[in-house]
Amino acid sequence: MENERFRIKEMLIRNILTQTWLVHQLKKHGVQTDQTELSAVLNGRRKGNKATKIMITSLNILNDYEEKMGTKEASCDR
Repeated sequence: MENERFRIKEMLIRNILTQTWLVHQLKKHGVQTDQTELSAVLNGRRKGNKATKIMITSLNILNDYEEKMGTKEASCDR
């Protein structure tokens, strides 16, 4: 899951998006979280089923965003 955490951070930076934006998007997708919990997940301090769901959903949101905005880079297609 370390690679997924890195990819999420990388994608947020590349697209000039904040963790606050991602928290709102996660809520729209039915994942209730907050900035503290998201930060803990992205820094590896929180693990478990919910952390996994947050990461998978975040990657789906960010991949969709990049596809729509045309910002997807080849390095992200690992």
